[in-house]
Amino acid sequence: MALSILGSLDNGSDSLSALDENAPREYWLAIAYANGIRVEKNMQIAADYFQKAARMAHGTSQRNLGIMKLMGDDIEKDIPSAYAWLRIATVNKEPIAPEVLKDLTQGTSARKIELGHERNVSILSKVIQKKEKL
Repeated sequence: MALSILGSLDNGSDSLSALDENAPREYWLAIAYANGIRVEKNMQIAADYFQKAARMAHGTSQRNLGIMKLMGDDIEKDIPSAYAWLRIATVNKEPIAPEVLKDLTQGTSARKIELGHERNVSILSKVIQKKEKL
């Protein structure tokens, strides 16, 4: 099923990979599930695929996952995780993430931001350990 989702856009003529050659396959699966493109819309599956792509250092996926966790868009709302992913996206120079992160921090308790920072460090250390094993 994944191949048919990624193989073409709704009109069946354009390759999804042509839209962003640097985007991992998981990003496009997340987009498909988030928007109901050739699959039933499912935000939890979309979030899972965004997380997989985010762990591959894909900035747009990091931002999207952070926003989904911030909004609780048919997934569990998780402010510390939202902060962590938006912070990582900001470090990766994703252009929209800093503004969303600024908005998040203005309305969030210091404790939740601290938890977000801890989660940020935890995520980054796992990614670094994974890269060192390669």
